[in-house]
Amino acid sequence: AGTEFEVTGLTDNGMTVKAQVKVTAHIVDFDTVDEIEVERDTKADEAKAKLPATVTAIYSDGSDSEADVTWDTKGLSDKDFAKEGEVTVKGTVAGTDQKVECTFKVVKPLREIPDHLAGSVDAVTVDDGAKPDAVVAALPTTVKVAMKDGSEVDSKINWTAPKEAVTIKNDGASIVVTGKTAVGSFEVKATVNLVPVVESVVGVQLSVARNTAADDIALPTQVTLNMSDGSTRAAAVTWDKTPLTADALGKLGDVALEGKVEGTSVKAKCTVTVVKSDAEIPASVEPIDGISVPEGSSADVVREALKGVKATVLMKDGKTTAESEITWTE
Repeated sequence: AGTEFEVTGLTDNGMTVKAQVKVTAHIVDFDTVDEIEVERDTKADEAKAKLPATVTAIYSDGSDSEADVTWDTKGLSDKDFAKEGEVTVKGTVAGTDQKVECTFKVVKPLREIPDHLAGSVDAVTVDDGAKPDAVVAALPTTVKVAMKDGSEVDSKINWTAPKEAVTIKNDGASIVVTGKTAVGSFEVKATVNLVPVVESVVGVQLSVARNTAADDIALPTQVTLNMSDGSTRAAAVTWDKTPLTADALGKLGDVALEGKVEGTSVKAKCTVTVVKSDAEIPASVEPIDGISVPEGSSADVVREALKGVKATVLMKDGKTTAESEITWTE
């Protein structure tokens, strides 16, 4: 860098002499050295290797050129790159005593920087009427998050619980619950399907004749369930027959039974009403023959003739008969 000009002169013997004079420009400044970005935990030797071998020198005549630089890295160690921040290194430009600086910007490693949601969550199923805590408890706890370096990590999901119990009646057959990942705070959505639950079991009522044996009572093998969505279903039932004792079946009245219904903790109930048997229910009475009194007999004579007369009553079963006292009317 610099300029040249010509100077003329005369020798002692009068001869003309010419000389070229070169004006050398001097360094007045240096271009700023670009900041070097390195990840946290980069080894010091790796960072040193990124330092430029030259810097751009700016001369007094406006020109520029590359100048060699020697960096002072003796005190630089791995510890300097163990945390995020800035590390400044100074260097000396060759042929001068002038100093330049270069700054390392220590940043978070790409493996620690969330980039996007990499996974999804499966739909879950809860009972109709599930409380908010029960809904959250049924949801997945983690999801995959992709990091800037292409790796993936499992991130906890912080779900936003419903404000109240979820029901098919109010919310439909399914709802969508949202949450945020602990890593990257990405939004996550999950479908929660609601399944109807048993609200009640239709009671069973049946009648049996007095003194029927417990094993001869035909209890139903299925009961009808009233579901929370308004539908009905049939379900198998196993009855506890313990109350069906000979004593209970020998007396008129009701015997209460409970049954275990398949698929639910709701109990089935059956009322067995013990009624009279057909052999105990009068159906008709046979006519009474062979009673006679003299003509003109008084009422007392008639009453005397009827005294001790009994009626034969035929029962509803068509084969059983019973004698019955008769209360005569005048």
